[in-house]
Amino acid sequence: MHWPARRKYLIGAAVLAIAIVAIASGAYSLRPAPAQNADQQHPKTTVGVAVATHADIPITIAQQDVAAQRAMVHQLEGTVVNDRAAVGIARLNLSYCTIVAPIGGQVGLRTVDPGNLVSTTDTTGIVTITQLQPMDVQFTLPADQIVAVQQRVTAGAQLAVTVLDRTLKTTLGHGTFSTLDNQVDAQTGTVRAKARIDNSARLLFPGEFVNVRLLLDTIRNAVAVLSSAVHQGPQGDYVWIVAKDRTVHLRNVRRGPATAALISIQSGVAVGEQVVTEGSDRLTDGATVQLTNASHPPRGASQ
Repeated sequence: MHWPARRKYLIGAAVLAIAIVAIASGAYSLRPAPAQNADQQHPKTTVGVAVATHADIPITIAQQDVAAQRAMVHQLEGTVVNDRAAVGIARLNLSYCTIVAPIGGQVGLRTVDPGNLVSTTDTTGIVTITQLQPMDVQFTLPADQIVAVQQRVTAGAQLAVTVLDRTLKTTLGHGTFSTLDNQVDAQTGTVRAKARIDNSARLLFPGEFVNVRLLLDTIRNAVAVLSSAVHQGPQGDYVWIVAKDRTVHLRNVRRGPATAALISIQSGVAVGEQVVTEGSDRLTDGATVQLTNASHPPRGASQ
């Protein structure tokens, strides 16, 4: 390339930078630009630039190296699984150092003391725990009530149960009927039943004697008398009716469901009629009676 001796060229830093990039890329061109004016002292120089581009260059790896790397991955995965198993075994061994109760409840008196030797074959264990919430109460029902109870249960009814103390004055809990036993006790004529009690107040205690009241059904507008007013005779159940003239008359009745204090009368007694509740063993039909307390009329049937 020939340059004139007295001609000056001015190449800016930016042009030089581009020229350097072009040289690095392997393609460049540098030539003087023709003067447009004879009086121009500094002619311009034109630089040709080739732009570098990305190209896909294939990389070749031996099949043996791929298999070796894949085997290394499988080996490391197996190491991770083995380490997880070791962690599980360590947690299991650590759990043997702590005694955890499977349920919550009332703890009984301990059967072993500190320093005693225990083993996994001991049948008594360390302590006995009795679950208190909820609790199951076992009671008996007359065999005559089995059909009525089964009919209500089959119909999908939730029979309410109330647990009372021995004096029938304090309510210990409420719950629902669970199930009946599969046979009747021939000696007592009863069948065992079970009810589930929530026992949120913790008033029930295991082994305690209680009274259970099972609500089988609710009879609307029933005629009821005191249980002491209904008697049994050759013709069936009967009551003594007190007329307005103070005479008594025997009347057969048909009794219905009863509680400890009241008996429902399905037929034979109307609402408001007076019945005898005391001293009926000395009465005869048509006899005149005298009230023990004249200020209080005899008790009658109520609805």
